[in-house]
Parts: sequence; structure tokens; C-alpha cells
Amino acid sequence: MNTPDQLLKKVYRMTSVRYDQHGAHYAAWLTLSSVDEFNYQIAIAILQRFGSLVAALDSKIVKDEIKSGSGSKQLLLTGAQNEQDADILSIIGLALETARVRQVKKQVSDMLRDGVQIYPMIGSGYPHSLFDLTDPPMTIYVRGKLPSFEKSVAIVGTRDPTEYGKMMAYRIAKHLASKGYVIVSGLAYGVDSQAHTGALDAGGTTVAVLPSYVGNVVPKGNLNLANRILTNSGALISEHPVGTRVRPHMFVQRNRIIAALARQSIIIEASLESGTRHQAAFAKELKRPIFVLEPQDATVRQAELPIYLKNEGAISITEADDVIEAIEGANAERRSS
Repeated sequence: MNTPDQLLKKVYRMTSVRYDQHGAHYAAWLTLSSVDEFNYQIAIAILQRFGSLVAALDSKIVKDEIKSGSGSKQLLLTGAQNEQDADILSIIGLALETARVRQVKKQVSDMLRDGVQIYPMIGSGYPHSLFDLTDPPMTIYVRGKLPSFEKSVAIVGTRDPTEYGKMMAYRIAKHLASKGYVIVSGLAYGVDSQAHTGALDAGGTTVAVLPSYVGNVVPKGNLNLANRILTNSGALISEHPVGTRVRPHMFVQRNRIIAALARQSIIIEASLESGTRHQAAFAKELKRPIFVLEPQDATVRQAELPIYLKNEGAISITEADDVIEAIEGANAERRSS
């Protein structure tokens, strides 16, 4: 019997879909994932039941039940083969509500017009490292070019760094990017902006993970920086489709994606109350190495989180070479074991 991981890999191979220009497979995935109960286990079950997501939404049994007037919310209880089947078919019914279908079709059209690439989690192109999360995004939306994340570092921190923090975020990112590391950050003011800029000034690649739709850059003041990322072979990434209103919790959700995409995280500066603490927590949960910049002044609030994390076992650094040395040392140790 297949384990969940084996089953996911099998379905991943099955569904390397050749997406057509009209976005039929995009629309099928987005229509289903607009239902709260939809997740990748349900997606796998639907594929096993119907062969494809498009076929599921167009199946005779679904159409007959809707035509009979049973109502989409109570869909197919008579045609279900078991309890899981009933759940699957009920979700398909909810997805096929007229208003939802119209909304998703418009979203797909708008995003394809904007040049946004749509990567469902069981299609080709979806970054495999996101599966390390307990709640991977069902879909990611990308402007630009997705790089390989095999050699990647997240550099994050407060929106209000000290002058030393700004300088070091820029310097560390620039040096790492010059050595071929992809710099991942969140496009926020402060440390994130310095990290992206340092990578770009080195002629390197940087990726910004947004809390908003990729066509609606947040914060607006970093629109020029976002455009510079795109014109230099980088990417903007989000799990939110067009039309999504930004909510406070989306900034935390964004941090888990940054932590999962990057092979290690560097915390430059942040207070204990900063949202950056979520980045550190996600990286720890994922068992990714965490580095912290040694504070120049341990009494300022921007030094609070690095000091706390260092006491919790994070690796203290003063220059980018400290990170490279630690990474190469860990790689050598893995090869010899």
C-alpha cells in the first residue's frame, strides 16, 4: 500500500499537466481550492476517482445530481461509494456553485493577462521544499522566473533596523549573491529591502514573497524595487490570487513560505515583538539552520531577537563568510556520514 508521500509523488508524476492557453486546468484547480475544505489529500482522491480535475468538474454523476435538484451542498450522497467519496463529491458540488465558477474564471483570465504563472501544488513547477510545511500553500502565483532554491538563503528582519543593521543586511546579501546564493526575503521596508538590493547590486538573483497578490505589490513604496527584481531574473511569489484583500495574518503566512523556500535563514535585527519571530519559529520547525547577526549594540531593541535566538542555539555571525563556512562545513559533514 502506498504511503501518503509515495502517493503524492505518483500523483505528481500523473499530473504534470500541459496547461492550455485557456487555463482549463488552472481554473479547475482554483475552483476546487476556493472551497475551504479542499486540500491536497482531497485533490489526490479526486484524481484517483475521476482521472483529472477537469473531468471531475464535468462528470456526469455531478451534473445529474445538480440537475435532479439535490443541491450542490448536499451533493451526491446517493451516488457516493463511501464516506470519503461523499466528502469529495460534496466539495465538487460546492466548487460548482455558479457565482464561484464565474469568479474563478475571471481570476484566471485576469492573472494570465497579468503574466502571472499559476503553480498548483500537484502540478509541475511547484517548489518541492514547500511540501516540508505542515500546511503548504495549495497554489503559488509567480511573476518573473522561479529559480532553483537548492542554494538559497533567507535574509529577514525588522522594518526599522539600525544603520548597522541596514549596512550588514545589504553587505551579507551582496556577498552571498555574488557566490551564487539566491536571496529570499519579503520585500518589506528595512532589512528585507536592503537584502533584495544587496543581491541585485551583486548581479545576483533574489525572490520576494508577498503577503498580497503578486500584481498588487505591498508595500507600494517598494514597487520600483519589485520591478527591479523582475527585470533581473528574480521573482515575486504569493499564495494569494488576484482580488485578495491583505489581512494581518497574511504577513505571518508569508513568513512560512520564506522559511520553506530557503535552505537557511539569517535574522539581521528585530525586537522580540517583531513579526520576524515567526520566520525564526517556522525555520526551527522545518529544522533549517538559523543564523543571527551579532549585535553591534546589545542594548537596543533591534538586538532582542538575535540575542534570544542565539541563546536558543542559533549560529551567531559577523560576516557573510561565516554563513558560507557553516553551510560548507555542514555539507561536508553530510557527505562524509
